[in-house]
Amino acid sequence: MATKLNEALARFSVDTLYWAGIIYSFRQKLEFLFDTTRYNKLLSNLLAQEKMDQFKCYVFEVLFAYDFESKGHKLDYEVKQLSKAQSLIDFCYNLDNYKKLYFELRLINQRNKISESIELQLKNSDFFEISLDGEDEKNEIARLQSLILSKCQGKDGNPIKFYDVRKGIYNIIVAYVSELKLGMIDRYDCLLAMYGDPAVASVYRRNVVGLYQKLPQNVPSYAKKYCDKFEHFRQAIHGVLFVKNRNGRNNRRYIDLDLEYLLVGNINLLKKQELDLIDGKLSSFLEKWTNNN
Repeated sequence: MATKLNEALARFSVDTLYWAGIIYSFRQKLEFLFDTTRYNKLLSNLLAQEKMDQFKCYVFEVLFAYDFESKGHKLDYEVKQLSKAQSLIDFCYNLDNYKKLYFELRLINQRNKISESIELQLKNSDFFEISLDGEDEKNEIARLQSLILSKCQGKDGNPIKFYDVRKGIYNIIVAYVSELKLGMIDRYDCLLAMYGDPAVASVYRRNVVGLYQKLPQNVPSYAKKYCDKFEHFRQAIHGVLFVKNRNGRNNRRYIDLDLEYLLVGNINLLKKQELDLIDGKLSSFLEKWTNNN
């Protein structure tokens, strides 16, 4: 495992001697998952990656699985909800004998134009200086919404995953968001993305229609058309589990993350009692995203 991991990291120009301590800690997590015998495919995919973006996606899956398994909570990896379904869901967790949580993960990277601007500035100095105005922040929220939607439906709005909505089945999209807004994303941004402007104080509003937001009958036609595109999402996704690194953006230390979790439930599907049950169970062993930033 040690040799294969070092070879994989070396492909991305990681100084394996300099980062030896961090690599050792990450390798311990890989070996822990390997010993469960349920993650051979995940580990093989991770170590075989040639592209950084895909490698980081598998790192996120590894760390998510480790946060469950290391606390004694078994996950099933890459499962079908229905026997005839062609698509796989990343993870399944038995909440109890009658309830299952299905998790589909999405790692959301920093926008290319921001990365390019930072890289250009760093070539000319030892620091970078970028700020986002209100319109940029709105665009970041819209991008977050779009990437979350892409895990369950196509651009045409047709479903691509999460076809099972029977009683006892709970579908959750897990979104890693620490790269957004230069690492300054907070709880209010997550609430804004899901519930829209009415869910946050005026200082945080960006003229955003939330993915879960219930619109009144007299809304403008453009807002209704926009909201109609979320139909499968509102009917099939019970919650979005937002994930961030406790220390903000991870920069080059993408295998050294300390994950915190915030569940935002779908008010159209979940009763408060159901949401409290799911959130209470997950919060009993996952680190909760408790502060505002």
